[in-house]
Amino acid sequence: MNLWLLDTGPVVAYFDARDSQHEQVATALESFSGKLVTTSAVIVEAMHFPGRVPSSALILVDFLLASAQKFTKSLHLKV
Repeated sequence: MNLWLLDTGPVVAYFDARDSQHEQVATALESFSGKLVTTSAVIVEAMHFPGRVPSSALILVDFLLASAQKFTKSLHLKV
């Protein structure tokens, strides 16, 4: 299974059509087949961009709920 770890930049770019990376990120995410994972820190950071996109915090919450993601207290990755 493909697994991508998302950082704040791509998350914000995906929801902000004015972002210079929006098209590239949207194309990559919408064609991705696998599991997207992120951290609570990324979610908190992404919530702090409400000035860039009206209702962005609500859009992000809706996205997270619709994707039926599971949230954990910590992330342990074996490399």
